Amino acid sequence: MKGLLDDVQRQEIGREVMKRKLAKGMTYSKISELSGWDEGCVSNVIKGIPTKLDTLKSICKAVDLDISSFLEAKSDKISDDQHGSYTRASLEKVCGDYIGYRWCSAHPSRVLRSRVSVSWPSGRGSCLFEEVQDDGSGAAWDHCGDVQEGGSNGLVLRGEIYVGQNGGFIQVMTMAQGWLRLISLTHPQPPSMEMLGVVLTQTWQGVSPQPVVSPFVLYKPRANRPEVQADAAPGLVALDSSEYEVASTLLGRAERYFVASCFRHDTALA
Repeated sequence: MKGLLDDVQRQEIGREVMKRKLAKGMTYSKISELSGWDEGCVSNVIKGIPTKLDTLKSICKAVDLDISSFLEAKSDKISDDQHGSYTRASLEKVCGDYIGYRWCSAHPSRVLRSRVSVSWPSGRGSCLFEEVQDDGSGAAWDHCGDVQEGGSNGLVLRGEIYVGQNGGFIQVMTMAQGWLRLISLTHPQPPSMEMLGVVLTQTWQGVSPQPVVSPFVLYKPRANRPEVQADAAPGLVALDSSEYEVASTLLGRAERYFVASCFRHDTALA
């Protein structure tokens, strides 16, 4: 629970747990039994030592202490358990505007450019992800974002950000008309601070849906890299442009990173 509550709040909770322990004539062993956590965890909570949120809640519940009032003051700075209990400060470097790149499944040699924003709006309990896809020609997009002929123009995909309590990838799930995408991203990679990722979704092959796994990159334009313009419109990247060289190089890095991390059944059995 590091970063979730400050030292003063942890000490206040610890004192209240001890006060209720004494008032109820409870032992460390009894609190441990009721909470499901060992006596060392009980001792840590009473001492105000940083503890995982589910551990803290269980121990407080064992002595009939509701800690919601302590957490409400932090609700716009800390995500809930479901999102990973990450802090606003921990994702400060992630928030901002990006150019997104991925290969176009309808035209494998082409790169799709999108506009991506990551933010933590006031009053919300987690970071939000928004991606705008549009090829600028009036073409429609299928549910994984690829170009199709005819139809309406553009698609906006939104989702909330999840980060495991022990760290790891930044993950986003977006949904459009019941079609889901799961995006896994690394934290910003210094010095250029791009985020390497992979998208799991589906597309159509003839009349049948097919799974699609594609490398994905979030790139933050910089003044010293004029080949990528911060205000570039979503769409297909020109094959003969310096931007295409940047995008394809980054996508190659993402592909090598995530393919190398794939679980191999034959290797696991060796």
